[in-house]
Amino acid sequence: MWNESKYQIKLYIIRHGQTAGNAQGRYVGCMTDEPVTEEGQRMLKKASFDLANDCVFVSPLMRAMQTAGICFPDKKLEKVQDLREMDFGDFEYKNYSELNGNPQYQAWIDSGGTATFPNGENKSAFIERTVGAVAQIISQECARGCKDAAIVAHGGSVMSLMSHLTGSNYYDFQVKNGDGYLLNLEVGLENEIRVISYDRISCRICD
Repeated sequence: MWNESKYQIKLYIIRHGQTAGNAQGRYVGCMTDEPVTEEGQRMLKKASFDLANDCVFVSPLMRAMQTAGICFPDKKLEKVQDLREMDFGDFEYKNYSELNGNPQYQAWIDSGGTATFPNGENKSAFIERTVGAVAQIISQECARGCKDAAIVAHGGSVMSLMSHLTGSNYYDFQVKNGDGYLLNLEVGLENEIRVISYDRISCRICD
């Protein structure tokens, strides 16, 4: 049950810039720590955000840290461990051509992407940790009196948060590198969160 609203906050949630593995269509999870490519950096450098907050919350992985440094050069970067990408287990850093014909991969496809990755993470558990991390960030920033916040993380992070808050399908919120969402959120008296509105955003150059 929704309690009376106590606060409203604007939240950016952004996927990191392109890496080599992304360009090759690979499953780049939390076990791979690779940088943003030169092309990915070029695409991020004209980003502009209206953010009053003095810090940005970031996945500890290199690609997210680099992206946050480019997009928010004057802000303090605060690492949040639970914002790291999903653990893809045996599928880590493989692409479709390498996995095609693998019975475990076919079983994962047949499950609609809901099955646990072999020796990896379950989607439900991943959503739970991501949403928990974001909820803690929002609660903390509301307590500080902040009117906005920014998170730079991963494609899975974006899908987890958006599907949880909107009740829509996880895969409906797939975004390209450098893209994300700007959400206007209402926070209740017991730190419940609901969406007032949201818009798709891009910090990539439009060539």
